[in-house]
Amino acid sequence: MGQPGYISSETLSSCDDQNNVVVVSMWQKIENWNQWEKSELRAENETKFESLLDGPVEYETYNLGLQL
Repeated sequence: MGQPGYISSETLSSCDDQNNVVVVSMWQKIENWNQWEKSELRAENETKFESLLDGPVEYETYNLGLQL
């Protein structure tokens, strides 16, 4: 939150396995996300949660709606 281009996030957990969690965040531009992904602050935050994770964090980027 408070990062340039950040809009909002939702945290989803699987109905079948509550240890399977997906966080969906919305950004105004892919460049805003890329800047946050490379930031030292994001890396520090991820490190704080490493002990709670079963494996490495995976990132995928998507567009909202069809890009025709």
